[in-house]
Amino acid sequence: MDILIIEDELEIQFSLKELLEFKGHSVYAVNNGKDAMKALKLIVPDLIITDILMPEMDGYEVLLKLKKEEKDTYGKIPVIVVSALAAPYQIQTAEKFGADYYLTKPFSADELFQAIQAVTKK
Repeated sequence: MDILIIEDELEIQFSLKELLEFKGHSVYAVNNGKDAMKALKLIVPDLIITDILMPEMDGYEVLLKLKKEEKDTYGKIPVIVVSALAAPYQIQTAEKFGADYYLTKPFSADELFQAIQAVTKK
């Protein structure tokens, strides 16, 4: 499976990339939503994992662009949000904007793989 990670914290980005590659996935990683939009002109991943709080373009904006503006190309790609934001309204906002699953940081590898399994079965 091809996965795009959008995460500005390099330690988290590296850990996610390493974990997913170990499981046999092809992983592309970028630091913010603006770079993600550029990457999506080159690849169409099977899954996107995005943070919310990032410079340039945050995760909410990414969700809006994916699910609304560019829905013909990217609207069917499942999106898992991984964020330290844990307030119910923040989770609801991400879901309203098109997130398929929401994981609150910190999360375990098992939780991540359960989320991937849940969104790819849809």
